[in-house]
Amino acid sequence: IYGINTKVQSWPVSFRGNAAYTAAIKAFLDVRLGATAFLFTPPNNPQGLYVCESYTEQAMGAGMYTLSATFQQVFAP
Repeated sequence: IYGINTKVQSWPVSFRGNAAYTAAIKAFLDVRLGATAFLFTPPNNPQGLYVCESYTEQAMGAGMYTLSATFQQVFAP
């Protein structure tokens, strides 16, 4: 990798909640289709632009779900 942005951060994230909660997160990610960046603030790091290319959802029982994804840092052109 060449240029001033040679270190790219990647963060695994998980969200747990009911169907409505995870549906709202899926809708947010689906609209962006892994191509449109969004703001994300990782723990103990500055806010930056990230994309999410895919996610998985798992039913936990009792109406609860876990949505897991990886947020990949991108840089504005």
